[in-house]
Amino acid sequence: MSDRNQPLRGKVAVITGASSGIGKAAAISWAALGADVVVSARSDAARADGYPSLVDTKAGVEQQGGRCLAIRADMAVEADINRLAAAALGTFGQVDIVLNNAAALEPEPMNANFFEMTSDEWRYQIDVNLTGPWLMMKALAPSMRDRGGLIINMTSGSLPGDPPQKHLPGQGYPGAAYPVSKAAINRMTEVLGKELRSVGIFVVSLHPGRVLVERSPIRLRNGGYDVSQWGSIDKPIAALEWLVTHEDPMSFSGTVQFAPQLVEQQALL
Repeated sequence: MSDRNQPLRGKVAVITGASSGIGKAAAISWAALGADVVVSARSDAARADGYPSLVDTKAGVEQQGGRCLAIRADMAVEADINRLAAAALGTFGQVDIVLNNAAALEPEPMNANFFEMTSDEWRYQIDVNLTGPWLMMKALAPSMRDRGGLIINMTSGSLPGDPPQKHLPGQGYPGAAYPVSKAAINRMTEVLGKELRSVGIFVVSLHPGRVLVERSPIRLRNGGYDVSQWGSIDKPIAALEWLVTHEDPMSFSGTVQFAPQLVEQQALL
């Protein structure tokens, strides 16, 4: 297949939170574009409950002709993050793209009452959603220095009214820790997008919009939301493809992109 059809040929991507949802779909999408992919999640074992796992993601990447390395890693554990980075560089010799996609919603995802949330639950979300991406960047950005690279931070729930706050805390909203961590990663993207520009590293946050993934219907219904307000995964995946194949990613480094708007503006679907 020509490089025109596979613009990511020769590139290596690392994707966290890749056992399902956007992470899994991005891995398979980028493999179809020619990339080799390193995927991680808290477990690398097949599941017996019907939900997908890293085993399925790896198979999907390989069906597209890409090489795939699946690594168990908890983004709240610094040693796991460093081991993941070392495995990626040791296997492929380079990393060109990082998608910080792993996220934590604790306790029960759509029922996080302030008065009941513990300090451990707060810290775990901050560790996975904010500190984990920072540590991934610390582990992999040096290998990108001067040769260039793309770092994409998935964000959501970080803007007022997102998702629509129809419910009291503890009655259909993911509590304070999740949106606070995502608002912080947007600010980190802005700051590091400026700082890392000089060494050829592009940093952007992507807000996927309201997207249904494997577990969304159950979580949303349990939280009292109307599932019909959430759409397919196609828009964020199209937006991710556009970002990783863009001729001048530095033109929007340090920004937060909203996938539905990006898809509409660029006529991606």
